[in-house]
Amino acid sequence: MSAFAQFQEDFPLFLEAGFIAANNADKESAIKLFQAAGTLQENHVMSKIGLGYLYFTTLELQKAVAYFQEALDMDPNNELAQALMHFCVGLKTPQNLPTAKEAVENLQESSTDEETKILTKHILNIFQPMLVPSPMELQQEEAKKKNIKKKELPSSSKTKNISKEKKKPSQ
Repeated sequence: MSAFAQFQEDFPLFLEAGFIAANNADKESAIKLFQAAGTLQENHVMSKIGLGYLYFTTLELQKAVAYFQEALDMDPNNELAQALMHFCVGLKTPQNLPTAKEAVENLQESSTDEETKILTKHILNIFQPMLVPSPMELQQEEAKKKNIKKKELPSSSKTKNISKEKKKPSQ
């Protein structure tokens, strides 16, 4: 029997207190509370998800992704860890945003859990404006299109010859 067996019933309290500390920007307390929960139940994913959430709230996305991945290594089907990890990946690396968005959409479609559906909906709402090209990107894209159209036009000497042929009077 574990030395901490008498505290097993306190596991959810440590988790809840950890999330409260994370939401109140008390990083040090949140870390200690999530670690205490992890000590009580080593194989429970929520202490890893809690630490990932903490680092997400402090925008330490690399650390957040690492903890969400640890949670997924323990429970590959954990939809909360999946959603939050894809969210962090999309925020952390803009070029991964379309892939992260697709993963969140797939999770939203496949999930039967209403809370997961709500979370994924919010993540997708955050991702959407990030996927809209900026005015500068639109201008650059338009300039590329114009350059392509110019290259497709016949050269100026050919155009002059064609126009001279049209101007010659027919006999």
